[in-house]
Amino acid sequence: MSKKSRRKGHDEGRREHKPVGPALRDLYARAEALLAAGRPDEALSVCRLALASDPVDAFAHALAGTALAQKGDTGAARQAFLSALSRNPGLALASLNLARLESAAGHGELAADILKASAERTEDPGTLMALADCAMGAGLLDTAEPIVAKAVGLRPQDAQLRFRHAVTLQTLHRNDEAVKGFRAVLSLQPNVGAANANIGAIFAESGKYEEARNQYALAARSGGPARNGFLFRRALLSPTVFSSPDQIDDVRARMSEELDALAQGDVRLTDPPHEVGTANFYLTYHGRPDKHLQSQVARTYLTACPSLGWTSPHSMGGAKGRRARIGFCSAFFRDHTVGKVYEGVIRGLDRDAFEVVVLSTAPPRDDVAVRIARSADTFVVLPSELKAARQTVADEKLDVLVYADIGMDAFTYFLSFARLAPVQCVGWGHPDTTGVPNVDYYLSAETFEPDGAQDHYSEHLALLPRIYCDLQRPPEAKARASKADAGLPESGRLYLCAQSLFKFHPDFDSAVAAVLRRDPQGKVVFFETSEQNWVRILKERLQSRIPDVADQVLFLPRLSPDRFLDALASADAVLDTRRFTGGHTAYLAFSAGVPVVTWNGDLMRGRMTAGLYRQMGIEGPVADDDDEFAELAVSLAQNSDVAVELKNRVAAASHLLFDDKGSVQYFSDFLSTIL
Repeated sequence: MSKKSRRKGHDEGRREHKPVGPALRDLYARAEALLAAGRPDEALSVCRLALASDPVDAFAHALAGTALAQKGDTGAARQAFLSALSRNPGLALASLNLARLESAAGHGELAADILKASAERTEDPGTLMALADCAMGAGLLDTAEPIVAKAVGLRPQDAQLRFRHAVTLQTLHRNDEAVKGFRAVLSLQPNVGAANANIGAIFAESGKYEEARNQYALAARSGGPARNGFLFRRALLSPTVFSSPDQIDDVRARMSEELDALAQGDVRLTDPPHEVGTANFYLTYHGRPDKHLQSQVARTYLTACPSLGWTSPHSMGGAKGRRARIGFCSAFFRDHTVGKVYEGVIRGLDRDAFEVVVLSTAPPRDDVAVRIARSADTFVVLPSELKAARQTVADEKLDVLVYADIGMDAFTYFLSFARLAPVQCVGWGHPDTTGVPNVDYYLSAETFEPDGAQDHYSEHLALLPRIYCDLQRPPEAKARASKADAGLPESGRLYLCAQSLFKFHPDFDSAVAAVLRRDPQGKVVFFETSEQNWVRILKERLQSRIPDVADQVLFLPRLSPDRFLDALASADAVLDTRRFTGGHTAYLAFSAGVPVVTWNGDLMRGRMTAGLYRQMGIEGPVADDDDEFAELAVSLAQNSDVAVELKNRVAAASHLLFDDKGSVQYFSDFLSTIL
């Protein structure tokens, strides 16, 4: 929002109250200039002069509150803003800053109410957009959307406002409405490349691969500085659910060819997180070794943007005569699998040996994030601009930088290209090699990796005795939860596969068929996703590839977390997907004493559940091929003695997977060794 728009909103608020004389306007201008210069004490003195002239002036109270907030006196600032709003309820400056204070204090509902009330009182699009920006900055997207919609209603021919509204709808995953919004933008301004690109992103998310590629091509044809980013997005696009194994190979070959063309065409990028805005998330679900392709992607990015490989002067040093500073970086240090996996590691590292710095892309907004922040010796929220973020990390003078995951979030992926610490590692939050030259170690475990695993990694593979994960044991599933209570069909034997649909590799289809052919009374249960096109693609694939048993595959609505555990416990057998097995889901199943029929995959991500069996010391139902998988699954479902014996063994040994302080010690030992 421009300064002009903001000022218009302020003037509107003053006019509602009373005319303002030139002397008072001059004091406003002086106070605003001092605030902009970061001199709140002097600004507050000027505000007091204004209040001495007119003690009931709402805008002077609001400016005083802004100065107090800048000084860190939130209590006095809150009172100043309330004083301003009591005199002029429509004053945007007071509403905006009071909402920011309440949001920062964790009072999201109160902040939303303040912004909604202010929006109801104004008909100025500039003021409305400032309110919407505040709501979005506080994560109050449901509050922001109707405010932006009101601004669009006031200026329906304003392409920029329509674009902002469509982006808000897209962020809320109201994708059909967002596509209509971007189409409306293009009807007003046909050459807005970002509108075509955002339609492409929506199509990509919903699994419409070819349609997404076409949209990115249209975006690139629009030209402009964003063109090269659109070309990269198009080249690196992957389907979410594949129609066949051949399609996987075709997509990967196309990626490699287009990356070569980008490198040879001297295509340049200046700000990859914003120009490209995606990481290589879906590559790891292709079920293929990724070292060559990931390395090619990284080389192409470095050719297009050499500054990605920036080196911090400190990175050539190391810990001498002090505790080593260990940094942990992720966009997912919150209520997410990555946050849950790393919370115990961050909390448990020996503070006599290590000082822990947590680097997050967002402030803590849930219980897991708050616990992680409190566990750190230093908690840093990274700036949203890559260059500033690199400098922020460099200023921490870390000895080891551990990326909890690389490949799920675009910003941390591109951050990892820089040399910001003498030693840089990546963990199993996203179980795939990165191909990034400045990532030195991939941290895995002997229990998870196959023989010759180093060949799968561009990094040095560090094998700890077992996977580093100090998870808290989740609440137990109900011991006698019926299938109906768990939201499952009561008739027939149920083989439950509770993984995300993008894990359903085409190679898994024949295993599903083998189970159902052995057990004609059985049903395999998958859970749907909000992306119905994924479900459609998968159903069509099954009808095409295993038509004789495809009707025995049920797609059920997703369950709430408490019913999910009950569903695992009440199924006749729980199945693991092939090529990419369960991670956190396996922990949940084992916590409830539920065995999982799984795989000895060729890559680490295809053998994680088998690794957990090894950590429990159990010879579990782990298969090498379809026939063995089907035999193990049907035996478990049909033979109650086999099932009870295995469940008892899992229940007795599952404690070895939780509150695992020993794995944190192994992690500490590794850090000490590399230092």
